[in-house]
Amino acid sequence: MSEPRQESLFPQGAGTRDRLRVVEMPPSLRREGALRASATVGATRTNVSRENQQRLAFPQQSADQVLSQDSTIYCDAPVALPVHRVMAAMLDGSMMLISLGIFLVIFHIAGAQIVLNKLTLPLYLGAALATLTLYRLLWCLADTDSIGMRWSGLRLITFDGVAPARQQRFYRLLTANLSLAAGGLGLLWGLVDEEQLTWHDHMSKTFPTPRARLLRYPQR
Repeated sequence: MSEPRQESLFPQGAGTRDRLRVVEMPPSLRREGALRASATVGATRTNVSRENQQRLAFPQQSADQVLSQDSTIYCDAPVALPVHRVMAAMLDGSMMLISLGIFLVIFHIAGAQIVLNKLTLPLYLGAALATLTLYRLLWCLADTDSIGMRWSGLRLITFDGVAPARQQRFYRLLTANLSLAAGGLGLLWGLVDEEQLTWHDHMSKTFPTPRARLLRYPQR
């Protein structure tokens, strides 16, 4: 029994005639093709990296947006009205005047003479300002609100709605003196400000607010 055989698909003699002929390229053409291929791959990788960089780029905020965020109150507590602020300042001022009056009475009883003229008047005004600063400094050291703010129903909080730290109270006292040194312009700024905040409110990021809801304030 003969074994099965697979006949050739191509007749004999056709392989040499129909076989594909491989032509070898010159070395210069091969080098030029390789350079073109590498340049194409490099450009593709550069475009991909640029697209990835653009996708990973974070949005940048302008300086106006940053300033507006820093000067924004985040809590829902209302800002004290200017009339209530003036009331608290007058009460604190009355406490200072009472202390100065007691000192002058003791000074007069001791036999000293009080003379008011162009030379002594600036000294007395400086002593009054120093006494007021010392009065407010004592409340900063105690880390609590002054008597005037308590009697007027106000309390001091931060833009986040929490009680300020002792360092913030000191910084508020310093910035309040700057508002006064500018001819009171820093205080008057609260009348035209959008949120009725003064200079030292913005700089210290603190503001007075009603201690209780006894004072009728609109909800934020």
